[in-house]
Amino acid sequence: MPSLHKNFPNYLKMWSQDFEQSLDYRHEMASHLRHIAQQAGERIAQCLNERQHLQIETKGRNDYVTNIDKELDAFIVSELKRLYPDIPAISEEGNPLADTPSGYFWVIDPIDGTTNFIHNAGPVAVSIGLMEVAAHQRTFPLGVIHEVTRHETFSAVRDGG
Repeated sequence: MPSLHKNFPNYLKMWSQDFEQSLDYRHEMASHLRHIAQQAGERIAQCLNERQHLQIETKGRNDYVTNIDKELDAFIVSELKRLYPDIPAISEEGNPLADTPSGYFWVIDPIDGTTNFIHNAGPVAVSIGLMEVAAHQRTFPLGVIHEVTRHETFSAVRDGG
């Protein structure tokens, strides 16, 4: 399969036009995100029951990261790259937000509620959003949250609920 990177500006322009103009396309993307978030949620649920392999690190005061955060971050980024190879990811655990130029970026929190996860209490969620940066403004035209302990998934699509 030829690399899209050679024609990245043209590809990104076509992709963003499809995204902006097609509500069906945005709903299809939301469906992909729901599936990824639910898969990650299954792993979290499994780890809530099997605590013996949990490794906890401190990032700062009351700010923790676990080996499961890192594992799920890698899984989510990998799945997003497979489906949408030219949209970069920003994540709490792996790829921090820097001076982002304009464009689209995945924003990921693999375990939203790590402290709750560590203490085996809810809520614990997987959060994935698509951020658009333009003229120093950030909007989120697409997002999914899967709440693990309640088995609920929420999604929102700009102009589409």
